[in-house]
Amino acid sequence: MVGESGEVIGFEFLDDYYFENRNLIDEQNQETFCQLLEPLRQGHFAELPSFAQYVDHTGKPSRNLNHTLEDSGDTVFFSPRFFREDTPYRYPDRLSFEVQPFDRLGREKSRHQVFFGRLEGQWFHEQQSCSIDVAIKPIPNNIKDRYKVLHEVGMHQYLSQYGLPALDVIGIIRTGAETPELHIDSDSEEASDQPYGYVVSRTEPDMETLNSLRWSGMDIERAGQRMEYVLDTMALLHSHYIFHGDAEFRNIAVADSGRSLRVIDLEYARSYRDAPNDIEALTEKMNEDFSYVAKSIDEYIGYLFWNENNEKQPLETYSFMLSNLFLPYYDRLLRIGIRPGDPLARAYDQMVMMKLEEARYLKGIQQGFDWPD
Repeated sequence: MVGESGEVIGFEFLDDYYFENRNLIDEQNQETFCQLLEPLRQGHFAELPSFAQYVDHTGKPSRNLNHTLEDSGDTVFFSPRFFREDTPYRYPDRLSFEVQPFDRLGREKSRHQVFFGRLEGQWFHEQQSCSIDVAIKPIPNNIKDRYKVLHEVGMHQYLSQYGLPALDVIGIIRTGAETPELHIDSDSEEASDQPYGYVVSRTEPDMETLNSLRWSGMDIERAGQRMEYVLDTMALLHSHYIFHGDAEFRNIAVADSGRSLRVIDLEYARSYRDAPNDIEALTEKMNEDFSYVAKSIDEYIGYLFWNENNEKQPLETYSFMLSNLFLPYYDRLLRIGIRPGDPLARAYDQMVMMKLEEARYLKGIQQGFDWPD
């Protein structure tokens, strides 16, 4: 991953986290994935099922999606013709994978240690081959994290049904590792060392996340322009009553040289399609999404809101977000078709009031008196 001037933004092997034995886990995951591919032939493939029909739309995480995989008795699930249309058969005679570590630059802190590479299919009789660039996401072998990753697959499939710019999930491979029988609400970390499986998604060569862009030295005007990506992503999802749940810059992506959005990392996403009148819940989730954005603003351009004495000025941050996020966000909703008085518009009104109250509280502290509880 490179910045706007061509400089390398990050290098995973120099990141502090990487020395906490996670490089060993990465290597094991990659080795296991390649071992799973080695014996595969055409007869081993089953069609990737649609999890979208099982996604929970009442604001809860989707559970038990793994039964859709396990009940079939198969372990390898791929979309038909996940390679190009002119390949001889729906599935290749053989698959192989080559790790591309530099594709990971700027995305090193993935919770589940996603790795990237090139998947190649071979057709023996026709002596033909084809390759695609993919991201491989391990599915942890504990119930809570397994549900999150499979819920994410379902969310991407659901978004794709509406033509939204989700990731193209093309396959899931189960390892067959035995999963401990843990209750979903258990805090136990007990699990097999081997992942439950792997999710395979198609990648694009020029896709990058906002955290990988060059932010240092930027002025407020230029930073405000980059909020367009955040606005478009939030308005697009929220207008479909979907809330990201982890909307930091590292989870907001653009492709096609910054001209189009990509919705990624939907483990914590929630759909309220079947509960649109729960205004309090909509307000809470909308506020949560923008709170994650605020966290990234503080991390990447917080230096813009310090005074000459090197003191943080939180009201300046609120002013920036009001001008570049909250007000234009509502305009985005109106253009999409949300009307004043609609549940989403009412949730927006409540969220803005919450933000203004926070600003008033901070102003009171800044001026030296306590705001009433």
